[in-house]
Amino acid sequence: MTDADMQFLTAYATVMKPIVLAMNLLQGETTSYIGNVIPTIMGVKSKFEQTRDRAVEPLVSALSAGITSRFQAVLSDKEHLVASRGAGSISGLV
Repeated sequence: MTDADMQFLTAYATVMKPIVLAMNLLQGETTSYIGNVIPTIMGVKSKFEQTRDRAVEPLVSALSAGITSRFQAVLSDKEHLVASRGAGSISGLV
């Protein structure tokens, strides 16, 4: 494996980590609440915006666009917005 390969894999793992954490949080049977959905999505998108590695820019752009497209209804739903105001902070993502 070359140094470039290793750098790409490290950057890939860094980009995917917030998604893995979000999936684990939202799939939890005892710790998953409707109020966690919007803060979790916004936390993941915030982490994407902090990514500066050019090697994974296409991945970050595609993931961000996909999340926005998939969760557009949730992000604008009054019930989810109200529930998210009562949710605590999401440690590890935000």
